[in-house]
Formats: sequence, C-alpha cells, structure tokens
Amino acid sequence: LLELVEQLEAKNITAWAANEFTAAREQITAGEKDYREQRYAAADTAYGQALVALQALVQRAEPVVAEAVDDGYAKLAARDAAGAEESFRFALTITPEHERAKSGLARAGTLDQVLALINEAAGYAELGDRDAALKRYREALALDADAPGAAAAIARIEQEKLDTRFARAMSDGLGAFAAGKFDAAKSDFKTALQLKPGSTDAADALAQVENRMLADRIAAHLRAAATAERDERWAEAAREYQQAAKLDSDLDGASAGASRAAARAQLDRQIETILAQPQRLADDGVHREARAVLAKARQQPAPGKRLSAQIARLDNTITLARTPVVITIISDGLTDVTLYRVGELGRFAQHSLSLIPGSYVAVGKRDGFRDVRVEFKVSAAQADAKIMVRCEQKLAFGS
Repeated sequence: LLELVEQLEAKNITAWAANEFTAAREQITAGEKDYREQRYAAADTAYGQALVALQALVQRAEPVVAEAVDDGYAKLAARDAAGAEESFRFALTITPEHERAKSGLARAGTLDQVLALINEAAGYAELGDRDAALKRYREALALDADAPGAAAAIARIEQEKLDTRFARAMSDGLGAFAAGKFDAAKSDFKTALQLKPGSTDAADALAQVENRMLADRIAAHLRAAATAERDERWAEAAREYQQAAKLDSDLDGASAGASRAAARAQLDRQIETILAQPQRLADDGVHREARAVLAKARQQPAPGKRLSAQIARLDNTITLARTPVVITIISDGLTDVTLYRVGELGRFAQHSLSLIPGSYVAVGKRDGFRDVRVEFKVSAAQADAKIMVRCEQKLAFGS
C-alpha cells in the first residue's frame, strides 16, 4: 500500500484524483487503527479496500495522460498555444518522459512564431511571390516539422512552379518549331519531358520534332546525292545515298541509288587508274582488262560529260598502247647489243626499230669491258627517242 501511495504521489495524483486518493488514504488509516486494536478481520478489510482503490488509480494514470496529450494536440490544431502548453505540462507531471507530450510542448512553445510565418507565407502566395512564400513555409517547418498546412502548401507551390516551367518549355518549343528552329525546339521539349517524365504532350512533341529533323537530314543527303550524281562525283553520291539509307532503311530509292553510284564510282576509279599508268597496258592481261573497262563504260546509259571524256581518253590510250613507236639505239659499233623481249641486235653505231609502248631492257657486252644494262620506257609521247647502249669501262686484269 505504501509503495502504491509513493507511486501515485510521483504521478501528481492530487492534480487529477485528489478525492479518490484521500479516501484510499483514510481507508489505510482505518486499517492501521483496527490493526493496533487487534481487530484483524476489520483491518484486513480496510487494507483490502484501500489496495483496490489505489490499484484502480494507478490504472487510470495512463488514460488520463493520453487524454491530456490528445487535448494538447487538439488545442495545437485549434492554434491555442497556451492551452496546448498547459495540457502537455499536465501530462508530463504524471509521466515526465512521455515523448508525445514533450514533442507537443516543444511545438506549443513555437506555435505563435510558426503561425506568424505561415500567415506571412500565405500572404506572399496570394501576391504571386512563390519563392518568398516557400522560404517562409520552410522556416515554419524548421521550427515545427508538423507546422499546420506548411508541407501541403510547399507541395502545392512546388507543383505550381513545375507546371509554370513545363508550360513555358512547351510554349517555347512550339514557337521554335513553328519558326523552323528545330534544335531549340528539341531542347525545349526535352526540358519539358524532364520536368514531367510521364507527359504524353511533351513526348509527342519531342517525337514530332525529331521526326521532322530526321526527315530534313534525309532530304539534305538525297539532295546532295542528286547534285553529286548530276556532276558525276560518284563516290560522294554513293556516300550521301548510304547516309540517307542508314537514317531510314525503308527509304525508297536510297539503297538502289547507293548501289548505282557505288558501281559508277568503281568504274570511274578503274578508268582513272588505267589513265594514270598507261605504261601498264604493255602487259597483255592489263590490256585485256582495260578493254573490258572501256566496253563497260560504253554500256552506261546517258553518260555525262566526264564519262564521255574518259571513254575518249581511254580509247585513245588503249590504241596508243598497241601502236608501235620508233626509237633509235645509239652504240659504238663494238658492243654487242641485246634487247630483251625483242632479241639480239648485234653491233652497230645506230639502229632504229619500232616498239610497242612499255618497259624495256637493253644489255651491251664487249670483250675486256664491263657489261652495261640500260632500262628505258617507250611511250607515244616519246617518239624517236635516243637510247645509248655501249660498253666504255675497261676491265682491270692482274693484281
């Protein structure tokens, strides 16, 4: 009984159940009197009644605290700082470590300041100054994490700012698209989609501008290909057609154009290679290949100026490659001259002969002299060329 009395006194029992506590104390006193007078049955009854009463009071403590805390939070919601503080302090006199009561008491202490900040924030919001409103709401939350309405207001204003930025980005994008500024429009629509990733409007607008940009790029490649094809710049035309086909694999004509231009580019390279090295036509295999290239060139439909000129040059080059050219070999009448691919020419001072254009080697031999080897080329551009073949360096015999 005495332990229960001390426990209840520690819970400030006189503040919330003074009469019941006094009655229980009187029962204890009566029981002590009966015990001293050896009325043990009566003492046992009095003690028992006091025990039941005190135990009931102990059980009532928690509901009393809960009611006081709930009342404190209700007064916080009603913006009654003084009333809330009173309720929380009362609860803490019963249960000093009650966390909700301590938290509520702290909130009650800042409620007036928090309410002032919230009112100020609401005023800024009405004036359209969202940044100032956000600042005040956040200051209120810094003082009270449960500041009434602050979190919801912040979410609402942030959403309004997001909506404004989104609308501006969409508007700028549509304006840029209408003005043909597709890069700017794409950037604006991307910004809008980043602001609202689930927006179908932004996604559709972005897809539209990307499709338009793709179409323009394809058209640019096709125009460049057509220009290059018209100018017979076939390698360039093939590259442009290929770029267009890469951008749209289903594009009609691009792949066919690329194949056509690549074939003409290859023919152009073949002709230019032959024309750049006409001396190779002395080889029978190269000569046959050149005639095949010429035949293929003549089969091309509607040849342009470049191909027509190439055909004429190639035909002339092939003809000249098989047209003998007169050259003269100069010697000393003492040197035996042999011309590879032709035969022995013997000794002479001067010997003229006709040779098919190409590369030749003449060898001179003379007793007592070092052999000579002369390599020379015969071409139509060097008609009546003079080739010197004679042994002039004596051999040294003995030591």
